[in-house]
Amino acid sequence: MMKRKNILATAMAITLAGSMLLGGCSGKSESGGNTAGTTVQETTSKADSTPESAAQTDPSQENDAWTEVSKDNTLRIMIGQSNPIFPELTNVITAEGWYPGKIEWMFQSSRDQFQLHMNTGDYGDLIFCNMLDLRESMLSQYAASGIIIPLEDYITEDIMPNLYKMFTEQPSAKAVSTFPDGHIYTLPRFVGSTGDFLEDVMYINKAWLDKLDLEVPTTIDELYDVLVAFRDGDPNGNGEADEIPMSFGVGTSGYSFVEELMGIWGLPTKHFATDGFRSVVNGEVVFVPATENWKEFLKYIRKLYQEGLINQDVFSPADDSQFLALCESDPSIVGVGWNSAKVFANPDDYIAMLPPKAPGYEVKWRLHPGAIGTKNTVCITDACKDVEGAMRWLDNFYTVENTIEQWYGPVGQTFEIVDGMYRLIDQDMLAWPTTPEDGIMTLGLPGYLPSSAFDTILETPNFMKEKMEAYRMYEPILADAGSIWPRPYTSDEQSEEINEIYTDLSAYVIQQKVYFITDSSADIDAEWDNYLKTLSDLRVDEFVSISQDAYESYNETYSSMVN
Repeated sequence: MMKRKNILATAMAITLAGSMLLGGCSGKSESGGNTAGTTVQETTSKADSTPESAAQTDPSQENDAWTEVSKDNTLRIMIGQSNPIFPELTNVITAEGWYPGKIEWMFQSSRDQFQLHMNTGDYGDLIFCNMLDLRESMLSQYAASGIIIPLEDYITEDIMPNLYKMFTEQPSAKAVSTFPDGHIYTLPRFVGSTGDFLEDVMYINKAWLDKLDLEVPTTIDELYDVLVAFRDGDPNGNGEADEIPMSFGVGTSGYSFVEELMGIWGLPTKHFATDGFRSVVNGEVVFVPATENWKEFLKYIRKLYQEGLINQDVFSPADDSQFLALCESDPSIVGVGWNSAKVFANPDDYIAMLPPKAPGYEVKWRLHPGAIGTKNTVCITDACKDVEGAMRWLDNFYTVENTIEQWYGPVGQTFEIVDGMYRLIDQDMLAWPTTPEDGIMTLGLPGYLPSSAFDTILETPNFMKEKMEAYRMYEPILADAGSIWPRPYTSDEQSEEINEIYTDLSAYVIQQKVYFITDSSADIDAEWDNYLKTLSDLRVDEFVSISQDAYESYNETYSSMVN
């Protein structure tokens, strides 16, 4: 557990006093030398450095467990700077006395900078993968080359009691972390906040519904009628036809990507590279844009777009910025969107609605695979001379108390402890989606926060309550574990092939999606066969086959862990 004082101020003082150096790039440094463009910060973490840190050391990590190697070692850790105060937080983590040697933080300003160090061999002992946005394919390559090493032999009750407990209670988190060769090269995190993984919720402007004496639509035909009324009925009352009945983002984030609506046609999916437009039906991997469901989705969205019921500039630029700008307009002029009511300038005007039903289809809404465990938080490289010590250090991240403070902020800054519970000092310090202005959320770190911790150890923040309430509303239509594409690992060879295929495949699908929806001359029915032939020419069947192999490997691993 972290110190009970304003550790942010303390951490900032440590940072200002620390060594922040820039130097020339060289080969792998045996002494923790400087690297080009890398901010290097070295601090001691000996348990006797302060009386407080000695008192706060986890009892499972007493000093008699440490070897002389650990006491004389320096752990060099590569990490990104995705949060403005994360450098200060690292000082706090270091000062807790979790490791008897030294910690050297190698802050990477970009993935390109990180890749340069990897290519030159000047890499650290540990890599915080999520904080550097490293993809599965990169990690598969590092595993195949021996740069990152297997860790499963160290995940024992003696060395890592906290992570061992998490894997016992959450076997899916262990399964998603297991590579096709049976090894665990990266450690996961797990959070039991149900709403965190309901990435998008549909919201409708209730003030506009009331103004026009309309009900919340329950079918796609009713949604069409409501959108027409929003377009023509001047619900904002300004005498101008400036209302935008529906809008959404077009990027791959959680900001209302249009593919989310595929859940209405029973095949929840996402086009982010690790999802690849895939869904799972009765144990079979499906490439969603090659289905009749996708065709019906395109025809409906096209109808809305062609009749001016969707923002006409929605696909330009090809990111989420325009949708967010519309939501943040004062007052907001969007009738229907999805994500969180908090993205709207006037959130009190909006209510959550269930996705409308389409004739002949059963709604199945997307649940982010992080619900079964989020992998790739941290790995250890072949440069590490003290793997067991590094794993003992990492195990401290998996206590509930440390997880709360590492992810959401420290006591004295974000939380106060009242009657043994972490309570937010200011609810506005944390929000969802996460931006640097929302507080100091650093969710890329390892950690374990089971559902039982909420409202027993951690007072549930308001931003979580909104999503938890929506989760309860959406739970009957959510994809179950057997329908979630779990983003399984592939071998190095499979990763190379599947990435090559997906690059061209996704580019074509996205291009055609925009064409079918926005081009007035497009004829989806007449052009569908040629569209499917092009998907075949782009090796969609190979893409599905490799994906199926990876999915079955994950299922076998999961079954062996729960049976």
